[in-house]
Amino acid sequence: MLFMGIDAGTQGVRCAVVNEHGEVIAAKSAPFETLNVADVAAYCEQSPEDWARAAETAIVGCVRALREKGLSADRIRAISIDGTSGTIVPLDANFAPLMNGIMYNDPRAKKEAAIVHAAMNAHEKKLGLRFGASFSLSRILYLMRNEPEIYEKTRVFAHQADYIAGLLTGEFSVSDDSNALKTGFDPIARRWGEGIEKLGIDLKKLPFVVRSGEAFARVNASAAARFGLSEGTPVVGGATDGTASAIAAGAVRVGSWASIIGTTFVLKGVTRELVIDPNGSSYSHRLPGGEWLLGGAGNVGGKCLTLAADGRSYAGEADPHRRAMLSAFRQGRALPVCRFRIRRLLFRRYTGQTPVSGADGRRRIRGKAVVRANAGARLHGRRHDLRLRRRMQKRRLAENPREHLKPPARGSKGRGSGNGLGAAGGNRRNGLGRGCGGKHDCI
Repeated sequence: MLFMGIDAGTQGVRCAVVNEHGEVIAAKSAPFETLNVADVAAYCEQSPEDWARAAETAIVGCVRALREKGLSADRIRAISIDGTSGTIVPLDANFAPLMNGIMYNDPRAKKEAAIVHAAMNAHEKKLGLRFGASFSLSRILYLMRNEPEIYEKTRVFAHQADYIAGLLTGEFSVSDDSNALKTGFDPIARRWGEGIEKLGIDLKKLPFVVRSGEAFARVNASAAARFGLSEGTPVVGGATDGTASAIAAGAVRVGSWASIIGTTFVLKGVTRELVIDPNGSSYSHRLPGGEWLLGGAGNVGGKCLTLAADGRSYAGEADPHRRAMLSAFRQGRALPVCRFRIRRLLFRRYTGQTPVSGADGRRRIRGKAVVRANAGARLHGRRHDLRLRRRMQKRRLAENPREHLKPPARGSKGRGSGNGLGAAGGNRRNGLGRGCGGKHDCI
């Protein structure tokens, strides 16, 4: 049996065909022509037509590679698509884009995010998340308030993965519960959040939601001819790119964790019950089996790796005993390490040399972490700042007056494996390798 996965990311589309054992049989990727087509400097937009061109190139190339191995596209049993989380595009009555897609890292909906937060407060408390400017629902409200003509013409607000699925099936009005989470979908009650209508948003403009892995349409005749696929191949609900990457890296059982470095850095782990983060910085997606995938992401991934590479290629450098030194220039929007602010992440270089503090004030760094490259990255928390240590010591002393004060013990390194830049980590006390004494809501 063969299965096709399509990943629509920030920089391009990747397509792979794997067998039932997870072995990659064929793969092809295609970059976007332009990564940002926004007219306003601070905004981030991409062209849906560019998504379509890259998807066609990747899928056709993957099918061609499959045929070169003597295999036909008829053997593909199902197709699933993932896309960047929070990316949204309004489609008209004919499912044509009314504007460029608003990307996951676009900041324009900050004011609307505050309004959504007030209206969806009960929804947030139930699911343990907090609506921000990166959430699709905030962007839909922005368009309703600032682009009323586009809003009125919109038949459905499609996520990036929904749009590509529509190219294959002609069905653009269906999404999955993973992508729909940031649009206000309740994966427990399996309906749109009650506060959405209070915002004045028409629920008819939101897609119908299926579970990840649930078949909802088939490849139609025109798409089969265009992409080289077999007509009638089932297309099933996908997920956000971070969720799909974590699953692919091995985070599929309770207690397993995975970290993925792409354009963003993602850290996720599987829990049996829904874990509520009071701050909403870490939140959970519902897995097809009913478990929860807890985690978050920060925009500090690929750029830091590029800087650390210093012009070198990463090909052949997936050495589990080498480390990289990176500087996080921007604070991630939901990097789930601890609630206290980590101003930078300091890592070892792949050469294995110890990073040297520069005169630019690296001694002011209040938090440190190390990413181990085991075909990916697993965070191991290092020593926190002195203030945090004192708090932990006071807490332990209060709980056990006879306990000798000492720094937190180094946690287990865990075991994991994965392909590409994903690695599954073992079940550790706080997911970082060093306990924080329960003072912070570490994942």
